[in-house]
Amino acid sequence: DGPCGYFQLWEMGIDGGSPPPRQLTADGNEFENADPFYLPNGRIAFMSERAGGLVQCGDWALSYCLHTMNPDGSDIRQVTWAKDGEWDPSLMEDGTILFTRWEYVMRFWGPTQLIWSVRPDGTNPRVIGGYLIAERNYAMCRQIPGRGEVVCIESAHHNDGSGNVLVVELNRGRDSVAGVRTVAAGRYDSPYPLGDNYFLVSHAPRPDRPAAPGSSPQHPS
Repeated sequence: DGPCGYFQLWEMGIDGGSPPPRQLTADGNEFENADPFYLPNGRIAFMSERAGGLVQCGDWALSYCLHTMNPDGSDIRQVTWAKDGEWDPSLMEDGTILFTRWEYVMRFWGPTQLIWSVRPDGTNPRVIGGYLIAERNYAMCRQIPGRGEVVCIESAHHNDGSGNVLVVELNRGRDSVAGVRTVAAGRYDSPYPLGDNYFLVSHAPRPDRPAAPGSSPQHPS
């Protein structure tokens, strides 16, 4: 119990040395900032709820949108405008930003997070992958190096974000069943491609609640 501070963005040397840790955003408990990464032009992209949106199913849930800023934390610019939130941004090899977005418009309540991309200047936001089935959502997508495919997690709409590991072929376009295949069934998280066929993932086996091979994790809303 008690007050809880919002996440802020920091930068530090990967070996614990130079440069020393420095805070890039200092919004206190006004805005939360998360998921930063460097862009080719030197700016930093990140997610933030500073736009002030709230999701439609509850006025307590903050809506995150994509932003960019200078390396020193100045000149923060909003890149995307999402009513119900965006997650898990990462950089693609063509310089566009990969992310997932929650959309109520023309979607069932459950399968709402498809795979999107946008240019760093905010132009050409669009759905580039995924198809609607059951309670499937695509989470934590990252491009597999040198290929037009992404590795991601097949999560449920109301769960902790864990699930099966999927590979999605983006050249198939959206709503293509053939372009989605299950690599590993179970409760996985945070996939990171190390090459064509190897992925670093987090995994917490739950022998008391085994996942059925090839199935989506289903959770009550």
